[in-house]
Amino acid sequence: MEVNYMARALEAAKRGIGFTAPNPCVGAILVKDGIIIGEGWHKRVGNSHAEAMAIENAKEQQHSIKGSTLYVTLEPCCQYGRTPPCTNTIARHGIKKVVIGSIDTFWRIHKEGIKQLRQLGVEVELMSKRDTLYKSIIALNQPFLKWASVGLPYVVMKHSASFSKNTVIKDDDSIRTVHYKKVQKDEDYELNISDAVLVDWQYVQVRDPVFQPNGYYRYKKVLRVILDPELNCDIDKQVFRDGNVLVVHTTKAPASRVHLYHEAGIPCFAFETSDMQIKKLLQYLGKKKITRLLVEGGNDIYQLFADEALYDPIIIDSVLWYITPVDEDNENPKHIVLPSGGVGRVSMVDEKLDIKSATSQQIGKTLKYIGRVNIY
Repeated sequence: MEVNYMARALEAAKRGIGFTAPNPCVGAILVKDGIIIGEGWHKRVGNSHAEAMAIENAKEQQHSIKGSTLYVTLEPCCQYGRTPPCTNTIARHGIKKVVIGSIDTFWRIHKEGIKQLRQLGVEVELMSKRDTLYKSIIALNQPFLKWASVGLPYVVMKHSASFSKNTVIKDDDSIRTVHYKKVQKDEDYELNISDAVLVDWQYVQVRDPVFQPNGYYRYKKVLRVILDPELNCDIDKQVFRDGNVLVVHTTKAPASRVHLYHEAGIPCFAFETSDMQIKKLLQYLGKKKITRLLVEGGNDIYQLFADEALYDPIIIDSVLWYITPVDEDNENPKHIVLPSGGVGRVSMVDEKLDIKSATSQQIGKTLKYIGRVNIY
């Protein structure tokens, strides 16, 4: 296997980040006689798959496809859906070999795509799980891999705080919201690539956020999920500007408030209990094909997720922290505790969440820290 070709396919796949849900991001490179003759990626749900796009790209350049090798980051599909099976398309065009970066976890395709390719006379090679590129391919599609395997969205817990090495910040007054332009641009990107964002009603009431994707993603819709047990939030807030919102409440909500929201045409999801049930909410969002959920904030929300994660390890998948200021010798923590007593009450101690892998990036004076709790 030529690693450079698979690396090129991975770069192509990244061009679909944030647009393909509930489908995965997939890239494909078509090679013949050591020359790349076609390139494709899955642009958005309903559009051609990466394999078909690479084939069409080669045709447009009038290349002969027969006898070529296809490098694709994910196992080709083998069923009829919005598009025909890629396995049939590959075989019909005389592609002699397919190199696959990762196995599809979706039950209708899992290893069946490989089986069908071989039945159609196409040679198949799988990338080794020990390959460093394999880890990058898997990391790209974590939201899809979780949703396809357990039906729940990939949950990213976001938090911004001031932090000094080996300290616990107990005073809420010491917390300063990060407003640097570079950091804001990065935070916007995390929203842009999500399918939904979740906050509590106090967050909406005080900050009146817009939660509107921008730039390259400006036409994308991100579902705005508001936890409001008693429906206390004013309905003139910007999050209620259209129907792309979901307010989650409990039996504590007065009938008058339920009627008010109904009359205003605001979509609601009601628990039949007096308590918020995070797992049930995630199951509901999964059925709505939400694959990546960004939990933006609210002290009560952090507590709800952290408490449930103690008993169910797939509730929280990743923590995303913007920490400022940062000591130059500060090392990435291996374990992390979510804020539970209020914004900024952050401690780096060995309990709560076990971080399996972590990456960090310096953005001005701010450290962007990503800790992965689950790897699918």
